[in-house]
Amino acid sequence: MADKNPELVDVEKPNLYRRIFPYTEFPRVIFDNQNVEYDIPEKIWITDTTFRDGQQARPPYTPEQILKVYDLLHKIDGGTGLIRQCEFFLYSERDRKAVELCKARDYKFPEITGWIRAVPADFKLVSQMGLSETGILTSASDYHIFLKLRKTR
Repeated sequence: MADKNPELVDVEKPNLYRRIFPYTEFPRVIFDNQNVEYDIPEKIWITDTTFRDGQQARPPYTPEQILKVYDLLHKIDGGTGLIRQCEFFLYSERDRKAVELCKARDYKFPEITGWIRAVPADFKLVSQMGLSETGILTSASDYHIFLKLRKTR
């Protein structure tokens, strides 16, 4: 039977798994110490992160700017579903106003999805906003622990 309380092994440096996540190539899929080749499906789609990652890369967009970009993504998609989803933060009033403006368009694509932290209050935000799907950030990798949170295990 597995130990329900395994001992945490603290380390001085993060293990960033460079063999799996090289900066110059797509991440590799490693299973049982073997590289698994990608099986790219015939039909693919895009999940746009402009309103999540993009919000962290520049001064934050206003709700009206978000709506303009969302309208453009919808136009580019042309109703095909190729741009399947857009991920939105839900934390601030500005975030929620942007979601409400975009929801009012009632577009099938891109679907509006949330992006939350793994805390109960954030799950309530998803429900309050009436979203059917969300991504959940779980900061458990050495990358997050060491480089983002500046802590150790």
